[in-house]
Amino acid sequence: MDVMDKQVVILFIIVFIVITFSVFGASNFIENLHFGGDSANASDNTGMKIILTNDGIFPDVVTIKSGGRAVFQNSDTQPHSIGLEKNGDASICAGLANVIIQSGRYYSNTFHDKGICRFFDRSGSATAGFRGEIIVK
Repeated sequence: MDVMDKQVVILFIIVFIVITFSVFGASNFIENLHFGGDSANASDNTGMKIILTNDGIFPDVVTIKSGGRAVFQNSDTQPHSIGLEKNGDASICAGLANVIIQSGRYYSNTFHDKGICRFFDRSGSATAGFRGEIIVK
């Protein structure tokens, strides 16, 4: 790929982003952006449900089998953001990194590797009620 081809590709990407923002709006584009996992708005929300509220994460510890799914449900009026604890196994939790779940929406992630995924709700306080674990057996 020569320099001219690279410039055309970059121009195409910029035009795509500008059109997307102008047609759908920046907030709608960002709302549907996610990093990893199965879905930013899981239409099939079956799996071990973890509910995010203004008061914390419920339940704060869940156990699933390898290959099982955890479904995060935002029952709050505000967006919630999932962060990964430093003492958790990052490879198990990779699908939860940088996830933002809008109010009333779902996010699901399938866990294949056994271990413990420790996470927290960046939108909440640093208290225990805003921290959780997914134990994968």
